[in-house]
Amino acid sequence: MDKEYMREQLSRTGTPQPKVIGVDEVSIRKGQQYRIVVGDLVRRRPIWFDGPDRSHASLARFYEWLGPQRCARVELAVMDMWKAFASATAEYAPGAAILYDKFHVIQHLNEALD
Repeated sequence: MDKEYMREQLSRTGTPQPKVIGVDEVSIRKGQQYRIVVGDLVRRRPIWFDGPDRSHASLARFYEWLGPQRCARVELAVMDMWKAFASATAEYAPGAAILYDKFHVIQHLNEALD
């Protein structure tokens, strides 16, 4: 993903008031260096791109940036099955349902069947 494109998209989003978010990580360098990207899935736009890694603390930075009032508005968080993402979401947006993406659910089912 082009970093300049991401910066441009983030600057165009205005003040986010997301109800449905998507959380994922993007690789920025070889050697497992990641940043977290959070998108407003209703508006279909990225709203945050940061974090030194894909840890609970890194996603907590997003929720702290969003603030308690806007965290309370989040109804649904779509993500892969990375435990750090689920735990940070449960802590900072406890009213949000967590939906694991289909790709990762099927991947785990296939691994279990093998």
